[in-house]
Amino acid sequence: MKIFNSILLSSFLLSFSCQSIQEYNASLQKPIQPDQLRKDIDYGYSKLKQLHPKLYWYISKEKLD
Repeated sequence: MKIFNSILLSSFLLSFSCQSIQEYNASLQKPIQPDQLRKDIDYGYSKLKQLHPKLYWYISKEKLD
């Protein structure tokens, strides 16, 4: 009975994991709007400037900008 339950549980989890992979792959096919990309880059750059301890150690601010 334990073996049957574990096989049933494994098949159940496997079927749902395959379904989520298909959804993830479908989301990769959707193009991202340019304004959303700019917002993402601006957010990442602001966090980098805020949190990086020595951001301009190897590159000048002008080159990084």
